[in-house]
Amino acid sequence: MTDNGHWRKIDNNDSAYSFGLIPYNPRISKDGSHRFIHLTDTEIFNTTGNELWVKNIHDYSTSEPISFVIHTGDICYEKGLKEHIGLLNAKTAGVPVFYCIGNHDLVKGKYGEELFESIYGPSYYSFDVAGTHYVVTPMAGGDHKPGYTKDGVAAWLENDLAHVKPGTPVIVFYHDILSYTPEFVYGGKNKSVNLNDHNLKANIYGHWHNNIIRRQGDVMTVCTSTLDKGGIDHSTSAYRYPLPTNRRLLGIA
Repeated sequence: MTDNGHWRKIDNNDSAYSFGLIPYNPRISKDGSHRFIHLTDTEIFNTTGNELWVKNIHDYSTSEPISFVIHTGDICYEKGLKEHIGLLNAKTAGVPVFYCIGNHDLVKGKYGEELFESIYGPSYYSFDVAGTHYVVTPMAGGDHKPGYTKDGVAAWLENDLAHVKPGTPVIVFYHDILSYTPEFVYGGKNKSVNLNDHNLKANIYGHWHNNIIRRQGDVMTVCTSTLDKGGIDHSTSAYRYPLPTNRRLLGIA
């Protein structure tokens, strides 16, 4: 892990980038299995008392073998975006925290993701844990037009996956579900990537405010209900942990 965030902003005026790296043991089992916490759609712009669920996440992540926390978007609106980072971060969670951008996180600015990027970093990126490649893709559209396009993200994704060792399990985080069929193709009008060709094991998402796990062909799709309100399907309020990283369940081991 890095000494301050998982990204460095690139500036044309800089010729070099220096940053510290800290060895991090994310509590990985001998077979490579590891756990993470998934939460989504916290939408704190008009709620209070959120410190309670943050404490619950901290207590769980520091007492159980949790490697990281992933939030799959809708933080939300300007107020939520500005406040959420102080509420849930690596210090308050006890483990690294990663964020995705949701439709309500595309807000007024030079481009929809400008505020998100200034606080949370890139709106699409990837990272590896114990031989599993995790990809964060941005919501295609939302309340305000993003600066990125699906063609542009697909081009980045193609290049990203080209540097992944063949056979490596891939898990995609996205605010919405990527597909309703066994075929998972990410792309726009001119550029696309068939994720099935890259050993896609799971698509983990939010947006629908419900609790559902199902298989679509060889790919597991997982949605988690909202953490403080419960789901619109009457599922209980919840955050989810480590199902998608069980290597046997995903057919990795």
